[in-house]
Amino acid sequence: MQPIARLGATVIGIDATGENIPIAQTHASHDPQIRNRLKYIHCTAEDLIATEAETFDVVVASEVLEHVSDVGQLVSTCVNLVRVRISSFAGKTLCVHLAPEYEFIQSKAHNN
Repeated sequence: MQPIARLGATVIGIDATGENIPIAQTHASHDPQIRNRLKYIHCTAEDLIATEAETFDVVVASEVLEHVSDVGQLVSTCVNLVRVRISSFAGKTLCVHLAPEYEFIQSKAHNN
């Protein structure tokens, strides 16, 4: 999430277990470039539907799919979080619903 925030995006990172949230928050707080554009929340994607449905340009579920029992439900939830459903990519460890700029974001994020 931090490389995407460094590109200028406002990012919300979520974790269903919550145990990694304090570590991620501390790490992000040391980077003045991203600390005001990145926040971490202890919740599930399903929890976000109540307040954040159709508000995101991009949803990334990285290192998640192999840990959920109902992948179809997670993908459906991710789709409902995205404002505009332009295109999607799903793999073993990555589910992304994206804007046309994804190729640019992906290449820049991997170079940081």
